[in-house]
Amino acid sequence: MTSGDITGQFDNRIRQPGRQPIATFIQEIVMAAGTSEKEEVFTANLLLTDLYIEAPDLDPSASTIKLELLTARDNVIYSTGNLDASGNVGDAMKHPIHLQRAICGITTAKLTADADISENKTFMIEYFGM
Repeated sequence: MTSGDITGQFDNRIRQPGRQPIATFIQEIVMAAGTSEKEEVFTANLLLTDLYIEAPDLDPSASTIKLELLTARDNVIYSTGNLDASGNVGDAMKHPIHLQRAICGITTAKLTADADISENKTFMIEYFGM
């Protein structure tokens, strides 16, 4: 996968009689060395119920990461606020987020660190919804 790739978007809907279908997809975002921000655009129509973010070890200069989901007109659908990424030495930081937000059409996933990073970092965002 490369930055911005989405795997299995709406390909694996789980259906049970009398229940809403569940859609899931994973987005990989690579933040380049020497930057503190990365945006990736995707298209989806779903009620987002759960969101999981996995962040790699960040440099000593960067201790927090923030994920924002934005509409095509840059309105904030959801923001995680600053998540502590300073104590995840040797392991990925993993944050489960439970929410009820609709995403419709063009959506931007924007990652922002509190300082520039010294090497490329890969973040995985897993979306679940109906």
